[in-house]
Amino acid sequence: MKSIFDDNNYMEINPRVLHALLNIDKYYHGTRSIEALIDMSVASYRDYTSFEPAMIPPLEQLNIHVNGKKFIKLMNEARFPKK
Repeated sequence: MKSIFDDNNYMEINPRVLHALLNIDKYYHGTRSIEALIDMSVASYRDYTSFEPAMIPPLEQLNIHVNGKKFIKLMNEARFPKK
């Protein structure tokens, strides 16, 4: 089975998702919210090899842990230079 974690237990993560995770202003339940967001996101996507925007839970679930609209906005507005 594929995993978003490599052999050293490092997570492969899309830069847009990382941007939102790092720049959201408040996690309602602290680090437990970060862990819950990751767990909810990857639970249904066992064949992915990186944490992608498509894996983010629905707005209703996001709102339990963060301001969901802000999180999605941060993720969608993230811009990175092309390589």
